[in-house]
Order: sequence, then structure tokens, then C-alpha cells
Amino acid sequence: MDGVDNVEKFDEGVKSIREKLHAAPLPIQFPIGAGKELEGIVDIVEQKAHYFQLGHKEEKYQTKEIPPNLLEKTKKYRQELIERIIEQDEELMTKYLD
Repeated sequence: MDGVDNVEKFDEGVKSIREKLHAAPLPIQFPIGAGKELEGIVDIVEQKAHYFQLGHKEEKYQTKEIPPNLLEKTKKYRQELIERIIEQDEELMTKYLD
């Protein structure tokens, strides 16, 4: 699984929260893969991918660059996150726009 199909399902979930709950979710992570094929997560804030190392008793993961096929989605979520944060603070908004 390359993660793209799962990201589309994740997008549908976020959209559903907005529409049904009239909430404003701001994802900071999204999964790479799903179910038995869950490989890790993309951290939108850090802009890194964290891959799980299965089979270990301890929690272990490996940090890598975000896969090219997930970069566009990561940038979209990050931009939305930044915009929503600066909407809450006029001083931040001014700095961002300058």
C-alpha cells in the first residue's frame, strides 16, 4: 500500500467531522497505510514520516523523509494548520503576511 488511498479515506473522515459535527478539526498527523498494512504516520508539524518497526516489545520507529506521493497532502494540511493558527492571533497574522 502506498498510503495514498488511505489518505483519501482520512480526508473523507475529516470532511465528515466538519459537516456532521460542525467542528473544525486540524490534523497534525495522518496514517501511512491502514489496518494490517499500517506502516507509520506522517507528522505534519515536523514534516517527517515515522515508520513503525513491528515485532519489537519496545516502541521503536524510524524517522524518514515524507514519501513523494504524500508530500502534496502534507503541505496542504500544514498550510491549513498555519492559517487556522494565525487566524487566532492578529500579531501572528501580521507577521505571516509580511
